[in-house]
Amino acid sequence: MKSLVFGVLASLFSLNALAIDCHGTEPFWAAEVADDKVVLEGPGYEPALTLPVTNVSGAAGYTASFLQVFSNNNGQVAMVTSNECNNGMSDHIFPNEVYIFTGSTTLYGCCGEGVIVGPGN
Repeated sequence: MKSLVFGVLASLFSLNALAIDCHGTEPFWAAEVADDKVVLEGPGYEPALTLPVTNVSGAAGYTASFLQVFSNNNGQVAMVTSNECNNGMSDHIFPNEVYIFTGSTTLYGCCGEGVIVGPGN
């Protein structure tokens, strides 16, 4: 029973167990990063660009929730960290930052639910 509970809890806290919504500015784009694909939308990505993911790994010496690298046979597709992120366009702070590698460009952005940071926070 303990191993079942541990397995369920581990899957809830692992980035590769679920999809995470991300976005970026300059240019504006949105992406869903999941353990089987990264779907990128925005100007220049119409129709949406789908990058297959065949492997998700963490960084050696760090917990799995600190850094997740999403890759396929062609190399890295995305990297999500647990570093806080600001999109530069709002007062929101997001819980994760993301790098997406399309093959021709690298995009940087934020992921997760943003919270407004202001005086007293």
